[in-house]
Amino acid sequence: MNILIGTPIEESKYFCLKPLFRAWKHLKLPNGSEVAILLVVTLSPGISFMKRLDEYVRQLVKHQKYRYVIVGAWHDGRREWNRHSLEEARELIRDFALNRYEADYIWFVDADNPPPKDALTRLLALDADIAGSLIYQRMRNDEPTYPLIYEYPGPPPSDPILRPSWKK
Repeated sequence: MNILIGTPIEESKYFCLKPLFRAWKHLKLPNGSEVAILLVVTLSPGISFMKRLDEYVRQLVKHQKYRYVIVGAWHDGRREWNRHSLEEARELIRDFALNRYEADYIWFVDADNPPPKDALTRLLALDADIAGSLIYQRMRNDEPTYPLIYEYPGPPPSDPILRPSWKK
């Protein structure tokens, strides 16, 4: 069973590197599986971010747990967070999983949501075509956090941003 863990990341997520790589170091992998990690860096990162990312990748590779850990870059000329860059990074991960790695499973892990050590085995145990987990959005300015899943009336918004008026 081939599993690709795909993570879009940008320099503003610098603070996430340590907890993310610690989570991957301790992640339980299914017996007999080959797991690889693909990080796609967006938004023209600086050299210091790329060097730090490289240090974390080298430390993780030492454990010989993963088939490989690779870093790619998506240069779309944008400098600030935007939905387009994130969507393009996810599309690159999907394309790599289907056409280069021949993954049986793709697991998207956001940089600011490091998974618990049993997350992958629990998701696979569901034996479902599509599975996910409940994630809470990190809010700013001491706002309350909301889960990133909602049931709300009306058609989907054109810009799916959390809105407090949506039913929880």
